[in-house]
Formats: sequence, C-alpha cells, structure tokens
Amino acid sequence: MDLLTKWFNSTKQYLLDADRWAHIGVATLKICIILIIGAVVVRIARAVVRNAFRMGSRSPIQISERRTVTVAKLLENIVAYVVMFIMLIA
Repeated sequence: MDLLTKWFNSTKQYLLDADRWAHIGVATLKICIILIIGAVVVRIARAVVRNAFRMGSRSPIQISERRTVTVAKLLENIVAYVVMFIMLIA
C-alpha cells in the first residue's frame, strides 16, 4: 500500500507541476504560430505563382496551355513542400 501511495503522490506532483504546464503551453503556442505563418506563406506564394503564369499568357511567346498549367502546378507544389520542410525544421 505504501508503494501505491508513493506512486500516486509522485504522479500527482508530476502532473500538477506549474512549470511543466507553462513549458508545454509555450511550446504548443509556438507550434500553432509556426503552422499559421506557414499556411499564410503557402497561400501567398501560390497566389504569386498563379498571377505570374496568368501574366505570362499575355507574352508574345506562346507556350501551350497544358504545359503552362503543369509548370504552374509544379511550382505551387515545390513552394508548399519547401515551406512545410522549413516549418518542420523550425
């Protein structure tokens, strides 16, 4: 019974430690901020790529539409993967 009481008290002390929960809260907040900033950067970058290829359609040199759409989608995905990789490292 003494062992069970010791285990219960140590577990209670571990779970109710204010510093531990403050550290967990700060870490969670940092993760949320990184995810939000990453999502915003991906959206802005995708919009920039779409606008760049939309303007490219007015250029005197015409490239096939399918090829333009493919390259635009490829660049959007590259930007998304690079930003996600940076978010993972941060």
